[in-house]
Amino acid sequence: MRRALILFGLIISCEVQAQNNSSDFGVTVSDDELVNANFQDQLFVDSVDYLKINFANKDELLQSGFFIWSEVDSILNYRRKYGYFYSLEEMQALDVIAINRLEKLKSKVSFEIPVSMSDLVDLKRLDGSVVARIAVPFSRSETAEDWLYNGSKYREAIGIKINAGEKINFVLNGEKDAGEAFQFAKKVKGFDFISSHLTIKNIRRINKISIGDYQIQLGQGLAIFQGMSLGKTSDIVTIRKQESGIKDYNGMSEFGFFRGMAIDYKIKKIKIVNWVSYKNQDATIYSDSSTGDYIQSIKIDGYHRTDLELEHKNSILQMVVGSSCSMLFRNTTIGLNAVFTSNSITIKSNNDYYNFYDFRGKNSFNQSISYSGTRKNFNYFGEAAIDQNLSPAIVNGIIASIEKNFSVSLLHRYYSKNYFSFHSNAFGENNKVANENGFYVGCNYTYNKKFQLSGYYDLYSFPWLKYQLSMPSFGHDYSLQFIYTPAKITSISLRYHQTSNQEEVVGSDNHTADINETTTRSLRFQFRTELNRLQITGRYDLTFLKHQTNESGMLAYLDIQYKPMMKPYSFSIRTSIYRTDSYSTRMYAYQSDLPGSYNLGAFYGNGEAIYLMVHYKLARNLQVWVRGSRALSYSQLTDNKNVFPEYELKMQVAYKFH
Repeated sequence: MRRALILFGLIISCEVQAQNNSSDFGVTVSDDELVNANFQDQLFVDSVDYLKINFANKDELLQSGFFIWSEVDSILNYRRKYGYFYSLEEMQALDVIAINRLEKLKSKVSFEIPVSMSDLVDLKRLDGSVVARIAVPFSRSETAEDWLYNGSKYREAIGIKINAGEKINFVLNGEKDAGEAFQFAKKVKGFDFISSHLTIKNIRRINKISIGDYQIQLGQGLAIFQGMSLGKTSDIVTIRKQESGIKDYNGMSEFGFFRGMAIDYKIKKIKIVNWVSYKNQDATIYSDSSTGDYIQSIKIDGYHRTDLELEHKNSILQMVVGSSCSMLFRNTTIGLNAVFTSNSITIKSNNDYYNFYDFRGKNSFNQSISYSGTRKNFNYFGEAAIDQNLSPAIVNGIIASIEKNFSVSLLHRYYSKNYFSFHSNAFGENNKVANENGFYVGCNYTYNKKFQLSGYYDLYSFPWLKYQLSMPSFGHDYSLQFIYTPAKITSISLRYHQTSNQEEVVGSDNHTADINETTTRSLRFQFRTELNRLQITGRYDLTFLKHQTNESGMLAYLDIQYKPMMKPYSFSIRTSIYRTDSYSTRMYAYQSDLPGSYNLGAFYGNGEAIYLMVHYKLARNLQVWVRGSRALSYSQLTDNKNVFPEYELKMQVAYKFH
């Protein structure tokens, strides 16, 4: 049985970079703006996560954050006159929405049309899909003796989804990373990671019930917000988080979700979300005579490739209980949120000074009040939260359409130095919601649908110490982007981005510390056009870093995608070159990958890369994707003839059944 499962996985699988949290948000924001987005690979991408453009009313369109006031009016007028939208191309008829703005909606808007009530639940007519993946790396420079892990080099995943109409669905996924063994041991049952959930929707007053693995998204992320998230980007509407309450978890990451039961229901005008979760977490357990067993942090990479990593698997049990109550008052929704988290082992950080205000203990309790609403051409939102020690965190923002083609956004945040939540994920410069004050302003101007100018400025400070900084610090970040769209199939963009922060360096006496300013400047030129079903994209990036020494970096690529009409196949190919002085001047580039698999690589050093991805529809219900890549990395001091390239082959098969 075991051999049969392995063979099945190898035949119809494809790569899942399971612990990679980057993602394709489906927008044309800059790649480096997606680095901290907390995204996850997944096998199934559900339209339930999309904005249903043919169902949404005025408030829902505005509160989605994807459209400003004038754009919403244009969408509603079109629906009244002509009926439903059937594709993104039809939305090009809306004069107030620029073409490049429509490109940003590709993976966030669905064009479903209403169905009859008899189609919503039909247990006699089940449908679904089976998806499987594998990735096989090749390297001439690495021998079998170099491989120090228990399992093979293959990354594998397989999943099945079953639907009973529109109201019921069941998902079961299994996954192993490279180096993890497919085995039946104490902590592993076949695949290293197994995830499943059963979802029931729209049963009388019950909006949704999720049993198994799920995520919770509430407010602006101060108390709790799991899953995909954007912050500062060249699109000013991304500063507002789009809360969805309970979200089905289809991801391959072993961290960032709950395991238990959640329910979303209504009592008249009040919406209530309750959830409970019991989930094991990875950690390294330490012990001392005063406190007994403790951990310094929860391990989130999900790797279990060696005996030592397996010992750390499921080391602690984390229980989470939460509730949210929200109500619509005219044009404003106000929500009350509470989250209690309890761990089976004490958590305490090391004794470094910058960790002085970090959380220590087993239990945490967060409460918050959130709001969002619209009034005329203003969309406002915010949240105020406290933790178990009454430490506060506050964020408030507004997105306003000043004129038909001009919009602005403002956001202020205050996160006290000792605020803590296990599940927070809010707008900010830090990787945690604490020790930060800041003010952000952004604007967007569109002229004649062909010219778009957007930019933002963010000023922030850190009242307490940070890693490698022994005193409070501050910084600023700004960006300016110009996009010219002379035709529907052609766009040209130019972007300048600058970030200035403080860093600590050892003084001339080797004892005292000096604070210097480090500044990173980047310039990007990009074009995109279509020619006879060929979509051609080119990009050239330059980065300059000024700190103790001056460094620079360069990245250039040419990308070609071919999607012929009425043909069962398509392909994309990209070739890239990069030159950087160090990891500090690394460059980011999002690359086309398998559906649901996200590839945002960091390029540093000197090298070149190329990949080819082919999609073929073998039959009505059977599709296959194959991706091959070659990467060559070398230093300036190395003879290129002695450098061996790295190869990787990925494959995915998806079968739909009825």
